[in-house]
Amino acid sequence: MRQIKAQSGRTPPALSRKRSGPSPLLAFIPRPLAAGRRSALMAIKYSELELAINTMVTEFHKAADDAPTMNTTQFQTFVSKQMPLIAKTVETEEGLGQLLQQMGIKNGENISFTDFWKLINKQAVEVFNNTDKQQDVKCSCLLQ
Repeated sequence: MRQIKAQSGRTPPALSRKRSGPSPLLAFIPRPLAAGRRSALMAIKYSELELAINTMVTEFHKAADDAPTMNTTQFQTFVSKQMPLIAKTVETEEGLGQLLQQMGIKNGENISFTDFWKLINKQAVEVFNNTDKQQDVKCSCLLQ
């Protein structure tokens, strides 16, 4: 199997390891390529943004033991390892409960990638609003 290198020289993790199912990156590839034109896929150079998306998908599923959802213990470990800016929030049961509530997770429910994406949206808006930027740029991103 030939390794695909991104512009940064890194191989996207979801494309470098063997998976039993389809690669999560296939959702971001135009349909004709996902349908079977693998040789064209090999020529694609991934941007830093695409690699970041791939990393989020890959790390989520790795933390969920390749399942479509993760339980709260897996989620707490995942956030502690991968999201240091909010890791302190989930150190306590109360903090974890508040974060899950903000994501719309009810007590005892597992966390899906869609739920995780709500957290990413919230964090992206927060980070954007707290960084230096042009005065006329404002973020009002809403996840649908």
